[in-house]
Amino acid sequence: MSNFWEIKKRDYYWTAIELKKHLPQLKGTSADEIVDNLRGSGLGIVSQESKPKPFWVRLSLPFGLIFILLLFVTLPIKFMLTGTWGYEWEWMSNWFNALGF
Repeated sequence: MSNFWEIKKRDYYWTAIELKKHLPQLKGTSADEIVDNLRGSGLGIVSQESKPKPFWVRLSLPFGLIFILLLFVTLPIKFMLTGTWGYEWEWMSNWFNALGF
């Protein structure tokens, strides 16, 4: 199954400390110098952490199976009416990705 991620925007000082940990070339520079260079760059720094799946996602698995079968059966009818294959519903795609389909 796919993972859920918590994404946080980080400030430049946190970024400077992390860069000093991971890049040996920055060991001699201070965190303030790195922060000054980052402020001038206009970069946005984010970090991500893996989160467990919510209970409601695991609980909705049987409904997801029924719904995906229903969509598959009605796909030819949708093609005859609209002329396009597939469904462009973002909420449905997110839900199916969360279920691992």
